[in-house]
Amino acid sequence: MFETKEQEEVCNVRVLCLGRTTDEWKKLPQGAESLLLVGDPMDTSTWKEAVDVCFVIADGKEKGAVEEAKSVIEELKKKNVLVIPSLITCDAVELGVPTFFINQDKYSDKKEIYEIIYTASESVKSIVSEPGVVDLDLKDLRDVCQCGERLIMTRAETDGENAARQACIKAMEKVTAELEELGPKKGVLLNVVGSEDNLSMMEVCEASEVLMDKLGDEKCNIIWGAAVDNNLGEKVAVSIIIAG
Repeated sequence: MFETKEQEEVCNVRVLCLGRTTDEWKKLPQGAESLLLVGDPMDTSTWKEAVDVCFVIADGKEKGAVEEAKSVIEELKKKNVLVIPSLITCDAVELGVPTFFINQDKYSDKKEIYEIIYTASESVKSIVSEPGVVDLDLKDLRDVCQCGERLIMTRAETDGENAARQACIKAMEKVTAELEELGPKKGVLLNVVGSEDNLSMMEVCEASEVLMDKLGDEKCNIIWGAAVDNNLGEKVAVSIIIAG
């Protein structure tokens, strides 16, 4: 089993909803807790607190949403914030930074779309905030997120025998279609999280092997880490970020 150690610096991950996405986000059980702003997104004096990583959520069908997203992204970049746009659209849109796209035509339920984005934001929070036993940090996250034009984010958790392996398989199955559309993978980040009692190097290696097999690209650079969260109990969680 791993010996845990405290991170020297914990990064703050927040969500910025633009337009009507705010109402949908607040319907999630813990959605409101992760919101960044209390006022104008272009006025940093209205921010609740300092932020290191910001998910900017916009609905491409809403009039003016894409243009507003571009302006907010530029403002956040000036503050050296790592911006991860989550754009709900079926159209090809360029926001100027690597983007996490959600094709709305694939989902009949808005709740499912926002749950996917919420899971992605929680995965990033885990990567930069959980006590690391094999450290991943903000630099690793930046390196992966900024090496491509499009991001794929997925997470799954399971318990039982070969939990990490099964969680990785489950996570990758969620994004099979997206992987086929992505093309060459330029960077990958893998984070395996479990309790102190059930996380070992064997579990991390098994998850890594599954990921490499699913990617099928030997040239792809994989950055991996492991962290401890005793709240998971018997479960092991696997978070994956892929840039292409």
